Amino acid sequence: MQDERFQAEVDTNRQLTAYAYAADRGALRDPATGAAVPPASRLCLYFADGTEVSTTRTAGDLTAFERDLVVMATSARQRDFNPRPAPGRCRWCEYRGTCADAIKTD
Repeated sequence: MQDERFQAEVDTNRQLTAYAYAADRGALRDPATGAAVPPASRLCLYFADGTEVSTTRTAGDLTAFERDLVVMATSARQRDFNPRPAPGRCRWCEYRGTCADAIKTD
């Protein structure tokens, strides 16, 4: 069942893009056989109300994701972390006690 209310969220969901990227690169394996899972032709998110919304990723989408991944990995190696304060993030961040940008949620 396709629901247009959630389509934009699914079309831009980075976790789905990460799965598509990993499958496309042969990084996902079938636990029973060890064989690489084939690239995804369709990606779906299932919402709590039972709604299923599907999308796809193009080769260009995966290339852009890879570029972002390299930038993130390079920043992590250089310990260059720009805070992105938000109540949902700061509440669970292990650095909230020392981060000047943290939003206090306690």
